[in-house]
Amino acid sequence: MIRTLITISVVGFLLSIACIAGAIGLAGGPFSIRDRAKGWAVEHTEWGDHKRGRHGITITSDDGETTTRDFTWQGADHLDVSPSADIVYTQGPVAKLTIFGPTEALDNLRVRDGRIDYAGGYDNDDARLKIILTAPDVQAFDLAGSQKLVVESYKQEKLSLDISGDAQVSVKGVATSLRLDITGDGSADLADLTLDSAVVDISGNGQASLGPRESAKIDVSGDGVVKLTAKPRILTQDISGSGQVSQPGLPD
Repeated sequence: MIRTLITISVVGFLLSIACIAGAIGLAGGPFSIRDRAKGWAVEHTEWGDHKRGRHGITITSDDGETTTRDFTWQGADHLDVSPSADIVYTQGPVAKLTIFGPTEALDNLRVRDGRIDYAGGYDNDDARLKIILTAPDVQAFDLAGSQKLVVESYKQEKLSLDISGDAQVSVKGVATSLRLDITGDGSADLADLTLDSAVVDISGNGQASLGPRESAKIDVSGDGVVKLTAKPRILTQDISGSGQVSQPGLPD
C-alpha cells in the first residue's frame, strides 16, 4: 500500500511539472531553460527590448552569447562597414537592417549615417557579423578589412565600390556607371552587373571582373588583374608593375 502511494505521488509530481511547462509555452512571455552541468542556456523574450531585439532569441554557450537584432536604417545612400562581416544587400522599397553576431559585439555596435562600426574603444577581432540590409537607394559601398559583400537586384544610375584590405564583393544587377577602387588584396566580381561605363583603380594585388559596354578607364599599379567580360568601345588603360588587363578574344 505504501509503495503504491509513493508511486502515485511521484507520477503526480512529474505530471505537475509537465503541465507547468506546457502552460508557460502556451502563455508566452519570457522564460529560460538552463543546464549548468552542460554549460548552456536558452532564453526567450516575447516582447523584447532594444538589447535583446524584438521577438529575439538568445542562445548562450560557454563561448558567449550570440543574438539577432534589428537596427534602424536611416536612409543613407551609402554603406560603410568596418567590423569583419558577411553582408547581403538587396535593393527594395522598404528599409530593414538585421545583424546577427555575438551579443557583446552587438551591444557595442553603432549604426549612424550609413556607417556600421563599433563604439570608441571597443574592438573584437574574433567576432564576425552577419549583416542583412534591404534599402531603396544605396549607391556607394565602402569596405575596410575582412568583409564579404553580396549585392542583389541592384538597379541604379551609379555604383561606387571602395575596397581595402582583403574584402570581397559580388554584385548582380544594372548600373549606368561604375567607380571601383581596390587597395590591397580585395576582389570584385561584377560579371553579372550590366554596365555602360567604368572607372577602375587597383593598387596592390586586387582582382576585378566586369563588362562595361561603352567605355572603360583602368589604372593598375602592382600585381592587380582586371578581367573584362565584354569589349568596351573605348578602352583606356595605364599599367605599372606586373598588372594585367584582359579582354574577350584576346590573350591574357
